[in-house]
Amino acid sequence: MIPIKPKNAIWSDEQWQAIFARGADVLVNAGAGSGKTAVLTERIVQILKAGVGIERLIVLTFTRAAAAEMKERIRARLREEAENGTVELREALEGLDQAAIQTFDSYALRLVRRYHYLLGVSRSVAIGDAVIFSREKKK
Repeated sequence: MIPIKPKNAIWSDEQWQAIFARGADVLVNAGAGSGKTAVLTERIVQILKAGVGIERLIVLTFTRAAAAEMKERIRARLREEAENGTVELREALEGLDQAAIQTFDSYALRLVRRYHYLLGVSRSVAIGDAVIFSREKKK
């Protein structure tokens, strides 16, 4: 159940819904600078406060910079909550660096490396780029 939004909340009604909705996927479609990262950060913090372990979350972005920014924003919010007495979030803060907050392709690579034997590929598989593909074509 979504809590009633306080009158002094900084979030719009739509942002509030995205932060607190549970039991279904949430799609946030908004332009640059509209607060998507802030909303996702707060959503993650609220999920962690509800007792879900950070190791159970998968947070995927399109760029490494976005993943790093997300992780740092979550770290800042968790520190803030821990300083305000939310002891339960200290474990999440300690596990943040190992959490699956990364790009889609790096998460997929992580899965392929973990289950390489089921896929019939080498454990040392890597994500290729244009330079690697060009070099391999020449070989």
